[in-house]
Amino acid sequence: MATSYCPKRGDLVWLTFNPQAGHEQSGHRPALVLSHESYNRKVGLALL
Repeated sequence: MATSYCPKRGDLVWLTFNPQAGHEQSGHRPALVLSHESYNRKVGLALL
């Protein structure tokens, strides 16, 4: 059975910046989760 992942504060996650426009970074980049897990679950997104 699959479970949904909710990032916790302090987790490192990989983001994909595609497509990109102009001089923006593209590809896979690491990001640090700054928001608390309860916030992430409530609003359905995380602050990185």
